[in-house]
Amino acid sequence: MFLPQEQIDFIKQVCASENLNVSIVIKPPRKTKLGDHTWTPSTRTSVITLNEDENKQRLFFVALHELAHAYVAHHYNRNLFRRKVRPHGTEWKKAFQQILEQALENNLFHENLRDVITQHSKSPKANTHSDIALLEAFTQFDKAPHSQITQLKDLNDGDRFRLKQASSTFTRIKLRRTRYLCKDENGRSFAISPMAEVSPL
Repeated sequence: MFLPQEQIDFIKQVCASENLNVSIVIKPPRKTKLGDHTWTPSTRTSVITLNEDENKQRLFFVALHELAHAYVAHHYNRNLFRRKVRPHGTEWKKAFQQILEQALENNLFHENLRDVITQHSKSPKANTHSDIALLEAFTQFDKAPHSQITQLKDLNDGDRFRLKQASSTFTRIKLRRTRYLCKDENGRSFAISPMAEVSPL
């Protein structure tokens, strides 16, 4: 079971009450995303894929993020409306806010996450990695002790590192808004999350 039964029941309840036809598929961890949503207009079905994650609090949050996309797809089908609906526009933000509020009311998140998720719900981010406070709050539920994990934010500008499960070498340059500007060995620039797990060199 990829989530506790009460969380699965909540997802089923939302789908039933909103008449959403949704399938959820668990994938091996992907480096570029925590989950995604695919909408098929011809069959009015949604497929949500989620990275396999032992941190059930984070996994449930990502599932609700994608469930909000399914809600928007079913209620604002682009084939029926001329107005284009942005992927993380007003409709998605409102849907995600409502789903998060319901989950909080049902005490489906750990009490240590209530405040940070409540704050996040006031202005949901398109990319979960943009909310550093939220990501740090989730780390307390990681299986590996957080003290054994080195993240990009723990390094100094000018430090060299490798990303987890990657061979390329990078140098941290400076913080730009919510991500660090980094350069690889060939001088190419990348914007990397402060929460990225790294191996210092």
